[in-house]
Amino acid sequence: METTDDVTRLATLLEDPNRDMPVVVLSTPAGDVQPRFLMDQVVRDLGGNSFISVIPTGPLTFRLGDRLGEDFTVYGGAARVYPPGTDWLHDRTAAPIVFAYADSDRRHITDTLTRRVVEATAAAAPPAYEATVTSSAGASTQTLTVDGPDWDTIMSAVTEQHEQRQQQPPPQESQPAPRTRKDLIAEVATLTARIATLEQDNQRLNAIQTGNTNRTLRNTITSLEKQLAAAQQQLRDADLTRARVEAKLAVALETVRETGRRYARAAKKGGNAVSTTSCPIPIDQFPTADAAARHAILLAWVDRVPATEKTERPLPDYDVLPGFVDSFTDLTDTQTSKALRCVVDILTGRENLPARRVHPLRTSDAGNAPAHVRADGAVCFRANIETNTASARRLHYWKRGDGRIELIRIDVRTLTGVR
Repeated sequence: METTDDVTRLATLLEDPNRDMPVVVLSTPAGDVQPRFLMDQVVRDLGGNSFISVIPTGPLTFRLGDRLGEDFTVYGGAARVYPPGTDWLHDRTAAPIVFAYADSDRRHITDTLTRRVVEATAAAAPPAYEATVTSSAGASTQTLTVDGPDWDTIMSAVTEQHEQRQQQPPPQESQPAPRTRKDLIAEVATLTARIATLEQDNQRLNAIQTGNTNRTLRNTITSLEKQLAAAQQQLRDADLTRARVEAKLAVALETVRETGRRYARAAKKGGNAVSTTSCPIPIDQFPTADAAARHAILLAWVDRVPATEKTERPLPDYDVLPGFVDSFTDLTDTQTSKALRCVVDILTGRENLPARRVHPLRTSDAGNAPAHVRADGAVCFRANIETNTASARRLHYWKRGDGRIELIRIDVRTLTGVR
C-alpha cells in the first residue's frame, strides 16, 4: 500500500461482514520497505486462501488505526490476521498479532503466522448444528449435521443424504462418509491448537495489548523519528558550516601565500611591497581602503588564531566604517600589529580576554554617564589595544542587536565621543 486511498480500500474490505476469506496485513519496520517475514513462503502458504497486504509503518498505519481503532491496527514490523466476517471487531484477540523483531528467526515467525491464519479462520467458522429427522411413517430416525438451524438448510441436508443413500456403489468402491469442509477445518484447528500450546506468544500479545500501550508505542516511534530527522538536519547544517569555513580558510591561506610571493618579488627588486611610513595598512595595493583593511585583518586572523581553532573561530561578516583606515596613519608598525590583533579578538568572540577590558563607551567621564546608543539600538564599545601607556590606544566599534560588528576607528583612551 502506498496511499491513503489504499488504506481506505483495505479498511472497507476488513469491515465487510460478508467477507469469507481471512486478510493478512504485514507491516514493515520503520524506515524499511520490506517486512521481516519470508514473503515467498507467505504467498505460497496463504496466497490461495487469504488476502495479503503490506503496509509501511508511518502515516498509513496511523490512518488504519484511526479507521479501525488503535486496538486493531498493526505497525512496527508485526503482522496481523483478520479472520472472515467482522466478529473480530468486538474481540481484538480474535485478530491475532505475530510480532517480528530485528533478531527474530524469520522462518519461525513465518510458520507462526501461517498457524495463526488457520486458527483464526477455524475460530471464525459458523458452528455446526445437529438435526434429528424422522420419516413420516416413523419407520426410521436419523441425525444429520447441518450448517444452520433454519428449515431450508435442514431440508437441503435431508435431500442430499437421501440421494446419497439411493446410490448403491459396488462393495469394493465403498468410501467412508464424506466429511464437510467445516469438519476438515475443525480437524486442522485441533492439530494446530496442540502445537500452539507450546508457544508463549499469547502471553506477550496480552501484555502488549493491555491498556493504551499501542498508543504509547506509536507516540514513541513518532517522537524517535522526529528526533532522528532533527539530528540529521543538524548534521547537514554542521557540514555546510564546516565547508564554508574551510573555503574561507583556503582563500585566506592563498592570500597569505600570494602576499609572501609579492614581498619576495619586491625584495629582489630592492623595493618595499608595503609602505608603512605614511600608512601601515597598504591602501595603494588595493582598489579601496575598505579592501585594504579587510586584507590586513585577514592576515592578522591567520597569524592570531591557531590552526586548530580556525574552524571554531572564523572571521564573521563585519563592516568597516569610513575613517577606520585613516585612524592607523599615525601608528607605528608595533601599534598597528597590536590594533589588528585586537580587531581579530573582537571579531572572533574573544572580547572577554582580560587584556581587552571591553566596556561601553560613555558619553562623558562621569561614572553614571550613559553609553552611546544609536537609534537602531547599536551600542558603542571600547576595547584596550594598549595598557599602562600614555595615550594608550583603544578600538572603538558598534555592536548591533544581531551581533554584527562595525569598526569605527582607533582612538586614544582620553576621548569619549564617537567620531
